[in-house]
Amino acid sequence: MSLDIALLRIINLHEPLSLLDSFMVFITHQGRLLLAGLSILAMLKEGKKAIIPLIISLIVLGLSDATGNLLKHIFERPRPFNVIEDLRVLVGRGTSYSFPSNHALNAFAIATVLGYYFRYLRIPAFLIAGLVGLSRVYVGVHYPSDVIGGAVVGLLIALSLVYGFNRLKGVYRDDPLSAGFYLLLFFLLIARLFYIAYGPLELSPDEAHYWEWSRRPDLSYYSKGP
Repeated sequence: MSLDIALLRIINLHEPLSLLDSFMVFITHQGRLLLAGLSILAMLKEGKKAIIPLIISLIVLGLSDATGNLLKHIFERPRPFNVIEDLRVLVGRGTSYSFPSNHALNAFAIATVLGYYFRYLRIPAFLIAGLVGLSRVYVGVHYPSDVIGGAVVGLLIALSLVYGFNRLKGVYRDDPLSAGFYLLLFFLLIARLFYIAYGPLELSPDEAHYWEWSRRPDLSYYSKGP
């Protein structure tokens, strides 16, 4: 038994505790609302100073969610309840893949932005994000490594965006036109990622062939020679 599955069993398989079960189900469903509440608190406390960080939070949220969906289709890891028969599943059985946990990815991405710009929110934001991640294992829909992977990706996305914004401010002071051009490229990139993740058009037959072959490299394929 791998460490991943052993930790999942420790966290998930135990005597039912109705109060703790209800709390974890609440956190797994409403954790994002708690983070939204922290954002509202920052807006009430900071006023106009909170506008830019909150805009960055929304961009980070969209980017992290799209990234998580793309990674799911790359790794195609089955959900634990499809593999482990005696697992306690306390919420709906999703049809998406398991790695990474988008709940953890999004929660840690938002917590990183809030913690960076509002230090007094750092502890509560990461506490909520940690509980969201733990709840996904507790309710039986993710492995611990799904949560850890999502948390790391969320942190990296948020820190990269914050770093890029800080660099962009420096460029804007010296060359506003270049800064505007870089910002346009960034939003075009975001639009492309969203279209890939959520757009209505599917791959054409030829594109589907090359997509599948790129995921499974080999010396030759059915309709393509070595």
